[in-house]
Amino acid sequence: MNTQKKTFVINKDYNWGDKWFGVPCSANYMQKMIALFDNYQITNNRDEFYKSYLIEFKNEFEKISNSNVLYGLLKLVTPDDDSNLAQVVYKKINQRKIQLPNSIIELYYDVKYKSKLELTMNNGWSISFRIHNASTKVEPSLKFDIQLQSKPEDIFYLNRKW
Repeated sequence: MNTQKKTFVINKDYNWGDKWFGVPCSANYMQKMIALFDNYQITNNRDEFYKSYLIEFKNEFEKISNSNVLYGLLKLVTPDDDSNLAQVVYKKINQRKIQLPNSIIELYYDVKYKSKLELTMNNGWSISFRIHNASTKVEPSLKFDIQLQSKPEDIFYLNRKW
C-alpha cells in the first residue's frame, strides 16, 4: 500500500483542530497543553509526556470529530499532486464508488510504541498519529506524524512510471 505521511511541528500553542479542520480545540484543552509542555521542559520525561499528550489529543479529537473532520483528516494525509492516491480517492468519492468514514470505531493509545495513537474508522479507513522528537534534548516543540494506514479495498492504486 502506498502510505502517505504528513508531519507537523507542534508546541503548546498549536491548535490543530483550527488549523486542520477549522474547528478550534477547546480552551480547556489548550490550557492543558500549556501546562503539559511547560512541565515537559522541567521534567524531561519523554515517555510520560508522549502518553499524556496523546491521551489529551485523543480526548479532544473525539469531542470535535464528525464526518467533516474525518474527511478533512483524509485530505490531510493524502498527497497533493495529480498522479496520486488523493486524486483516485476523490474521483471515486465523487462517482460514489467508495464510502468515506463517518464514524470512529476505535481510537486508542498504542502501549507497544508509547508514542502512537491508532484511529480505526468505518468503511475500511485507518490512520496513525505518532509524536516524536528527533533531538536528544528537551525542546518546546515536537513533531507529530499522521499517516494513512489502510483504505477501502475498492480503491485500487498503482503508481508505475514507464
